[in-house]
Amino acid sequence: MLRLLTPDEVGVFAQFVVIATFANIFHEAGLGAATVQAREIDQRQVSTLFWLNGGLGLLAAAVAAGLGPLVALAFDEPRLIGVAIACAPMFIVGAMAGQHQAMLQRRMRFLPLAIADTGGMALGAACGIHAAAIGLGYWAPVVLAVATAVSRTSILWILSGWSPSRPAPLSEVRPMLGFGAGLTGASVFNMVRVIAPNAVLATMASSAVVGLFDRAYHLLVLPLERLLPPIRLVAVPMLARLQDDGPALVRAHARLLRIALHATLPVSVLCFCGADEIVAIMAGVQWSEAVPLFRALAPLAVTQVIASLCVWVLTATGKSRALLVFSALNAGLAVLSVIIGASFGALGVALAFSLGAVLVRTPMLVAMTVRNTPLPLSSMLRSAAAPLLIALALAVGLYSLRPVLLGQGWHDAVVLMVFGVSIALVWLVFQGRAMLAEARWLLSNYRRRA
Repeated sequence: MLRLLTPDEVGVFAQFVVIATFANIFHEAGLGAATVQAREIDQRQVSTLFWLNGGLGLLAAAVAAGLGPLVALAFDEPRLIGVAIACAPMFIVGAMAGQHQAMLQRRMRFLPLAIADTGGMALGAACGIHAAAIGLGYWAPVVLAVATAVSRTSILWILSGWSPSRPAPLSEVRPMLGFGAGLTGASVFNMVRVIAPNAVLATMASSAVVGLFDRAYHLLVLPLERLLPPIRLVAVPMLARLQDDGPALVRAHARLLRIALHATLPVSVLCFCGADEIVAIMAGVQWSEAVPLFRALAPLAVTQVIASLCVWVLTATGKSRALLVFSALNAGLAVLSVIIGASFGALGVALAFSLGAVLVRTPMLVAMTVRNTPLPLSSMLRSAAAPLLIALALAVGLYSLRPVLLGQGWHDAVVLMVFGVSIALVWLVFQGRAMLAEARWLLSNYRRRA
C-alpha cells in the first residue's frame, strides 16, 4: 500500500496514532491479561470482564472522536478530525473481542488465534490496498485499520467457542480489576513513550516528515510485530502457570528468551543491512528519505526483544506495580531523549530515541525484573549473549560488504537475497542446534498443555 501513497498521506494517519494509542489503552484496560494471569477464573467472572470491556470500548471511541479536533488544532492538520471520527468504531469492535482472545490464550489454543490475526490482517490489507488503488489517499490507512479490527473480532467470536453470560458482582473480580488497573497505568506511560517522537515531530515539522519517521519505525519493528506476538501467546500463560515454581520459571524464561532472539535477530540484521533495498522494494523511491531513520532506529530491534520478555514475566507473575513504576520512568526518559534530539531534526530524534533505549531504559527494566522476580541476571546474560554477539558481528560484517555488492550492479532484490542467504547460513551454523532444541521443547510443552 505504501507504493500507492505519499509520505504526506501516510503522515495524516501517523498523527492520528497519537489519539489511537491513547484510546486503545482504555478499551482493553489490562482485563484480558488479568484473565490469562488469574490462577482460577469462572464463566461469570469472564463475562463480567467482557461487559466491562464493552463499556470501556464505548468510552475509548468517545475519547478518540472527541480528541480529534484538539489534536487537529495542535498539529495544524484539519484532516485529523474526520479520520478520528471514522476510526472511533474500531475501538468498540476491538473491545468486544478482548475476552475471547484471552480465553483462547489461557487455554493455549493458538491455532484459532493465529487464524484470527492472519485472517484479520489479510482482509484489512486487502481493503486498504483497494482503497489506495481507487484514489482514497489518506483514507486508505483508515479503511485498513477499521477493516482489520472488524475482521479479527468476527473471526475470534466464531472460533473461540466462548460467549458471554450474565455478569458476576464486581466484588468477585476486584483483584483482577486491580491487576488490570496496574497494567493500564503502565500502558498509559508506554503510550507516552511510543507517541513521543511522532508528537514532537508533528509540532515542529510537516506531516510528510512525521510519515517518514513513522514508516521507518514500523518497517523496523514489522518483523517484531509479526514474530513476537505468537511467542507471547505461549509465553504469558506458560509463565503464569509457573509463577509459584521459581526454578521452573527461570528455566522457561531462559528458553523463551532464546526462542524470541532466534526468531527476531536474523530478520532484524537483514533489515539493518538491507535497509535501502527493503524501503525501495516495499515502499518505492518516494520513501528513500526514510532509510537513514530506519538505520538509526535499528538498535530498538534488540532492546524490544529483551524488554518484551521482561514485561511478559512481570505480567505473568502479577507484578503490575513494578511494571507501572518502570513504565513511568521509561516514558519520562523517552520524552527527554526525544526533546534533546529534536534540535537535530528527525534523524536526531531517531538516534536519541534508540540510543536511550540501549544505554538506559532497557538496562533499567532488566534490573527491575531481576529485583522483583526469581530471575537472576546471570541466567538472562547466558541466554542472550551468544545470539546478540552473532547478530552484532553479522550486522557489522555484512554492512561493510555493501559497497562490494552494490558495485556488481545487481538489482535490489538480488542484493537483499544475498544478505538473507548469508544471514541464514551463518545463523544455522552457529545457532542451528540451539534453535532445534528450543523448538522441540516448545512443541513438547504445547502438546502437553493442549
